[in-house]
Amino acid sequence: MMFDNPISFGDKSNGELNSMVIFEFKRPCEIAHQKNKGDYRWEFSELIEPYFDDFLYPSDKKNYKGKHVIIKRETPKFGFVIIDVLPPLLEQFNIDKGWEKTPFGAFYKMESKKNLHIEVMTFSKLLEYAKNRHMPFFDKLFGK
Repeated sequence: MMFDNPISFGDKSNGELNSMVIFEFKRPCEIAHQKNKGDYRWEFSELIEPYFDDFLYPSDKKNYKGKHVIIKRETPKFGFVIIDVLPPLLEQFNIDKGWEKTPFGAFYKMESKKNLHIEVMTFSKLLEYAKNRHMPFFDKLFGK
């Protein structure tokens, strides 16, 4: 049950959501969902957009507690994909498809018609971001 189970978060436990966030963590030591190990011609968005569709298009939408939620097309949606490996050919294919690379090594794409923002990064980058962001606070808190 832990794998192949997207985790989403909204700003309310039921009713109309003002925003939605989905995290997709891919298994370590794999190149995401490749069907053919040598084919890097797939977009990062293929890993997460189907989950937004699953929340957006069914008529009976419920959260994990069984409460009804309302998600509209214009609801801001944020997706984060965390993968282990980003091969150069996969990076280049996605850049050619309109993905932008940040100075920090992550990738993002915004689709204004869907009100969707997706970011893709490696797990090691995620840990680096967390450490760099929070260490000054802990240093100050504990007097280092």
